[in-house]
Amino acid sequence: MKLFNSLDLVSVADLLDEEYKFFVPAYQRGYRWTADQAEQLIDDLLEFYAFHYSAFRNKETFYCLQPLVVKLRKDEKTGNEEYLEVIDGQQRLTTILLILQALHLLAYESFVSNTKLHLDVSQASVAPGLYTIKYETRAESNVWLDEVSAVVHSDESYRLFDQRNCDYSHFAEVFFTAYNKLKNLSLTDRNHFVEVLRIGTRFIWYNPAVSSGSNADIFDRLNAGKIGLNNAELVKALLLQRNNWKESEPSKPESLAFEWSEMETALQQKEFWGFIYSSQHPYKYDSHIEYILDLLKEKNVEHRDKRFYTFNCYLDDYRKMMEREGKTAPKARALWAEQVWQEVKEMYDLLKEWYRNKKMYHRIGFILEYVDGETVLALKNKLKNKKHSERIAILDGIIKQDFSTIDAAKLFHGNPELSKILFIYNILLEDRRAAENARFSFADYKVVRKNKGWDQEHIASHTDYTPDANKQKELAEDVIELLTGQKTIGIAGGCFSFANEDVLDEKEKRLCEKAIGILKNIDRTEANVSMSQENEPGQFFASVSGFFETSKDGFGIRKVKGRDKEEKDFIWNFALLNSSTNRSYGNSIYPVKRRRILQDEFNIYTPVGTRNVFEKAYSKKIDQIFYWSKTDAMAYWDDIRATLKPYVELVLPFD
Repeated sequence: MKLFNSLDLVSVADLLDEEYKFFVPAYQRGYRWTADQAEQLIDDLLEFYAFHYSAFRNKETFYCLQPLVVKLRKDEKTGNEEYLEVIDGQQRLTTILLILQALHLLAYESFVSNTKLHLDVSQASVAPGLYTIKYETRAESNVWLDEVSAVVHSDESYRLFDQRNCDYSHFAEVFFTAYNKLKNLSLTDRNHFVEVLRIGTRFIWYNPAVSSGSNADIFDRLNAGKIGLNNAELVKALLLQRNNWKESEPSKPESLAFEWSEMETALQQKEFWGFIYSSQHPYKYDSHIEYILDLLKEKNVEHRDKRFYTFNCYLDDYRKMMEREGKTAPKARALWAEQVWQEVKEMYDLLKEWYRNKKMYHRIGFILEYVDGETVLALKNKLKNKKHSERIAILDGIIKQDFSTIDAAKLFHGNPELSKILFIYNILLEDRRAAENARFSFADYKVVRKNKGWDQEHIASHTDYTPDANKQKELAEDVIELLTGQKTIGIAGGCFSFANEDVLDEKEKRLCEKAIGILKNIDRTEANVSMSQENEPGQFFASVSGFFETSKDGFGIRKVKGRDKEEKDFIWNFALLNSSTNRSYGNSIYPVKRRRILQDEFNIYTPVGTRNVFEKAYSKKIDQIFYWSKTDAMAYWDDIRATLKPYVELVLPFD
């Protein structure tokens, strides 16, 4: 039995050259095609012949059937690899076999009529040279499929088969439909149909690697859309098919396949892919070259339900080329494939150029992620044939236009525009650093945005915050560690104790004693002992906040459009923080946030602007290491405004 490439385009005639034996396992549903589906397939093939395959057009083009996924199966008794197990595509494979049987019977009837023999056509022999299909759940299905043509004139037999099981009923329905449909065609049209079915009809033949898992697992993943039989691989098969290159460069498929592999490897790199692929993109890609193919064919959300949209676009292009070239098509195939691959390489090279240039990288990365209507193709057209300085000016203009509608009222907590402003601020911080390797990580940012989300983190916490039982315990332990440098080390004499008590001044000691009281009362509360009023969570948090903060340089209230608004809700008191980190200790006191963020205890990407805030990079008084003051906030705000000034003038709407 001849084996084809792991991914190939195989004609029906190829399957008839040898007697292929197919096996449909029990994990698949039975045969379920109906008369309507069979009739539609026949009509499609007749139409394809008329418009694409006829003698005055081009016989090198083909009608493409959906994938046929197969793997070699060992016979359990003999140990020989006797069957090709059909993992996907059994409906189409069976239908083609039934149509071939119908054509054989029609040919036999024509022979009998022409020779004026009076034979019972129900005794017609099985069509020779056809592949066979055996269904695991239907022990005799292969026999009936082989001999189905012999019962066409026997109503009794038809009813018998119809009653035996559901599969046989569908076999019979499709067979009789095909027989009657083809019988009504003229002899010329029927011959044309035979030609286009055998020679001009091809399966997308896919043979998964041995390492792909069990056949049942592959079947499940296929039907769940989780297997790598994708547009990219199908386009690759179309480009590399043998007929494209046999008259020009026989070795070209190997070199093209090598280039394809190298490109895919580069596109799989985390930072490169994170730059070009938006977190809001509607499609997920296993093969990243498929993204480039989608770009070139302008696939969008309207094509969401068309699984093989991009491949079909390339297949249509191929057919049109074959029709246009006519007799010269054999030479044109290689040129067409080369041109398609050149377009892919040019798009890849363009993306790589954008990625390597730091200024373009930061601007395009922001635009692709946040600016509505701006796509890779749109940017490609706008930047085409422009000098570097002109490109930067165009990109800056796009960003400036996007920010032109910024409402000053959106510079407060809770508005999505605030996150967008902080996002570009962090990008521009990296952009203005001299080092070429100082780059914003779009890859890390997008992973967080897509999976967990980014929070607008209060730098100085809300004053009305009251921690729950778990948070107050953490706060008490954090206070002790901050002041003593030691973690709480357990219970001694019914209460918590800590080392290095002598290093504390009286104010620090009192706060630590309150923290110990909180831990003690939590322990008692868990044992159904009431908490003392002096150690209630709200009071303890106020004590902690009062210890680390100072009213001399604190936040107040300002009027915005006649309404009082807390200064802690203005943009200057916010930084971007991934939601999982933020929610693990959100609204904790500043020094706790500072220590945990700088220690990166959650091992999750933190933007440079956020790190600057907690490193006190904007602070003029370095002695205030445990406190985010209003002076710090104003310095931070001044830097945000100065950094974004080329794009937008940020002004808060105070009365």
